[in-house]
Amino acid sequence: MVDVMPTLTRFVRTVVLAVGFVYAVLWSLATLVEPRSRLMSEPVDSRILRDAGRAPAIRAERIDPNG
Repeated sequence: MVDVMPTLTRFVRTVVLAVGFVYAVLWSLATLVEPRSRLMSEPVDSRILRDAGRAPAIRAERIDPNG
């Protein structure tokens, strides 16, 4: 059989091999690697807690759509 479009065939083969490699890597990471659980905490600035119940300093004004 004579290959009519060798560059297209090489391109498709290269793309298929690249996709297969990426799929194999992602599959192996998903099945073979166990995630480590750990506690996470982040400090909260006291100003955020102090100002949590207050109204915002700048009030948004309503815009009248008719005029």
